[in-house]
Amino acid sequence: MPDEPIPGNHVTGDKVAGDKIVIDASVHDRHDVHIKAGRDVVYAPDGSRPGPADLPPSEYNLAVVRELLTIALSDGDVTTLAFDHFPVAYNSFGRGMGKDEKTHVLVEYCEGRGRTGELLNLVKARNPGRYEQYAPRLRRMSRK
Repeated sequence: MPDEPIPGNHVTGDKVAGDKIVIDASVHDRHDVHIKAGRDVVYAPDGSRPGPADLPPSEYNLAVVRELLTIALSDGDVTTLAFDHFPVAYNSFGRGMGKDEKTHVLVEYCEGRGRTGELLNLVKARNPGRYEQYAPRLRRMSRK
């Protein structure tokens, strides 16, 4: 293990209790949290370094999902949908962030937590006609 922590953003708002650091899992993705304990950086209980390559490929075509959200929803719809159903993603929206950026954050959040299907059902409820136009392309083709 390296002697120095990996550079990046510092975790804020979490609690240090004795020799334990309590991470609020609802706020942090498993790939975002690296804890410096003494001289060692702790990545996972087994010492491995999880990364995006460890995640299975999505069953959804994320480019098409993003395109659907961009076409089917207004900027206000994206914001409201995130606020109502995906508050952690909503809290990642920065002041002045455009619809494309919000859409990217929302899709990335949902995909990383296995909630893309839920997101698509919400889009379908808000704009069924546009959803039906994109439905045939939302899932990836099976690779045999």
